Amino acid sequence: MEVKEEKDIEIKPDYLRASIELEVTDQEFEEEIVNDKKIEIANLLGVNEDEIGERDHHKERYKYMFELGDSMEIGMLGPKNARGIPTCSIHLKGQGCRDFETRNPNKSFVELLKELKYGQNAIFSRIDTAIDIYNKEILDMEYLESKLKKKQFISSFKKKYYKKHGCPEEGESIEMGGRDSPCQLVFYDKLLEQKAKRHDVDKDYWLRCELRFRHEKADQFVTELIAAYDGKLKGINTIGMPAVEAYIKSVLLGILDIKEDNNYDMDHQYLVNTDSRWANFTGTQKWSVDATGRKETSWNKKEDVMSHSLPSYLLTKYMIAGCNPYQFTTAMVDVLYKAITKFEEKKNRKAVNIYLRENGLPPLDDETYLKLKEKIKEDYEERRLPF
Repeated sequence: MEVKEEKDIEIKPDYLRASIELEVTDQEFEEEIVNDKKIEIANLLGVNEDEIGERDHHKERYKYMFELGDSMEIGMLGPKNARGIPTCSIHLKGQGCRDFETRNPNKSFVELLKELKYGQNAIFSRIDTAIDIYNKEILDMEYLESKLKKKQFISSFKKKYYKKHGCPEEGESIEMGGRDSPCQLVFYDKLLEQKAKRHDVDKDYWLRCELRFRHEKADQFVTELIAAYDGKLKGINTIGMPAVEAYIKSVLLGILDIKEDNNYDMDHQYLVNTDSRWANFTGTQKWSVDATGRKETSWNKKEDVMSHSLPSYLLTKYMIAGCNPYQFTTAMVDVLYKAITKFEEKKNRKAVNIYLRENGLPPLDDETYLKLKEKIKEDYEERRLPF
């Protein structure tokens, strides 16, 4: 997923963890199923079969662990997912991502994500993207810390502060968001870090910005990244790797928006323009990202409330209907038909319209209401016809 903006910035993947279902219905064929899946994943990563080694020490409750080359690994028949099916884990750290790029010069990292997501039905639990800056005029730690200290920013993080780690000799880091939170943003001196590890570096300046996504946010990020690459993401007006670059920068701006120098308090920073230096780095397209996980909307709250009482009601109605799906849905249409009249007055549609907007749907106006009422009535009367 390497993208270049001139010669001063590189955007690249730096961590990937995903899981796919691996169901074994016949224990007699377990090793054969595991072996086939192992080779299939190795082919996706560009690893030859003779480079696959089985690890004696298994971790994280996986029955089988394999090393693919020197820096990629997969675990087989591990913890069960929400559907109760054992999983296969694919794990690439930073060097594993670099190894994939070396092995697949004609294949972008986004194409790998796409194959895993839609070819293997993978669920992503961690994805990190690194933005490497090689020109101090673009961005530096002093600028970032100064702005954060003065609280001249807005962010999607619940806790509006940062943590500083490290030392001047080996490099310092600025961190926003916790290590177990759905989203984390980290800036650090990559050059000093590499030199501290005694690695040869042919650069005079190297600042790294890492966007780390976990859990549902990781899967959402991958889905949107692929959509941007395919030219199917609203708000990104290009395709391929330029679209990936634009999307990632827009996500960064959505997470952290650094403001011009001002005297406003923290609650009013949204009134201030984005600082020109930050805008030159990120662009001006801001993607909406909720760093705390699921956005708590009125609809979310309603779903949470209904999740306690609705299941017993639906199960009872289903059993009253003789466990017949058609009779059950007919009973539901009957309930809806009786309820629709309550929304004839505009004042009674207020809550419904809030829920509709939060789900990206237009509000229920008079014309739409009448059409919907007629449609439900037709369905209700059709279902009452004798057969």
